[in-house]
Amino acid sequence: MTFKKTMAVLLLLFCPLLVQAGNVLDLDTTDKRFYWGMQIGQGKEVEMNVGMFHMGYDISNWLAIEAHVGKGSRLALTDPSGDFLNLSTDYLAAAFVRLNLRYEKVTWYVMGGASTLQINGDYDITNGAAGITGSLGNFFNLNGLAATGNFDDRLTGTAYGGGFEFYGSRNTALSLNWIRYFDSSDAGALSVLSLGFVHHFDWPRTASRY
Repeated sequence: MTFKKTMAVLLLLFCPLLVQAGNVLDLDTTDKRFYWGMQIGQGKEVEMNVGMFHMGYDISNWLAIEAHVGKGSRLALTDPSGDFLNLSTDYLAAAFVRLNLRYEKVTWYVMGGASTLQINGDYDITNGAAGITGSLGNFFNLNGLAATGNFDDRLTGTAYGGGFEFYGSRNTALSLNWIRYFDSSDAGALSVLSLGFVHHFDWPRTASRY
């Protein structure tokens, strides 16, 4: 399924949720500390679809911690010269500290942290790989590689981004975010614009949340 078709399906699934306009969030009456979500997006530096699952914990109304794990679609790049690159992501994981600004049905947020990316593949860049380098953009650096071979590398870097969540019900929201999941001066970068959802667990507490 293409990125655009996936976005359309997600919007159709969440239309009934978004038209529920009666409830204004009251984040202090019940415990919604734990939450989870899923999202799918497309890379900016390279045409790669990225699917992610995340879980988080609200430390307070404005501060949270959040962990993401997922992977990207396989890349199979070729050049008219005969050069090629096949690249797969075994996993992409990131841990964030998140700052929230909440107003009625909308939560805006920014976050930052660290990430790790496991990739593997094979390649042949005997003829210079001009077309392949252009397709990769800043995602993966071919400098220093032999003319042919394979690789299995774990890359680490910083991660940061932001977005917003629109709540159609008390606990469930549609999310839109931009996250630079991987940023390394040595290896490259991967930024993803994603659409998804988030759900807060509604467990009552005997005392006030804050």
